[in-house]
Amino acid sequence: MEYCRVGEAVGNTRGRHAVAPQAVAEGESLRVESKFVSNQPPRRKRRPFPIERRVPKPGDPLSPREAETLDLLLEGLSNKLIADRLGVSAHTAKYFVHQGLAKLGASGSRVRAAVLWDRRKRAAAVPA
Repeated sequence: MEYCRVGEAVGNTRGRHAVAPQAVAEGESLRVESKFVSNQPPRRKRRPFPIERRVPKPGDPLSPREAETLDLLLEGLSNKLIADRLGVSAHTAKYFVHQGLAKLGASGSRVRAAVLWDRRKRAAAVPA
């Protein structure tokens, strides 16, 4: 804890500086606790409610990347190997797999997703 005069810089605050406010009468001292002194901008307040995220529904169209991911899933690759093949992080590969599973209506089952994806590909390959 330190004492300083109005307009005087506070020292010994671990590289942080504060100036005593003018509200304190001239000549009076102001007690400043260094834990409240910061040269960082104030933090943004958190939103009161989380942002709504759109959850994909079965039947939603697959993105090209999700289709590519499901092709690799059909080969039996893990998320890590899918990530290596796509050149993305394991977290991104996991996201693509999750989105693909949800859009196929096979959430939580990689085997079911692979079967559904294989059927969809075969149906699209058959000429009308």
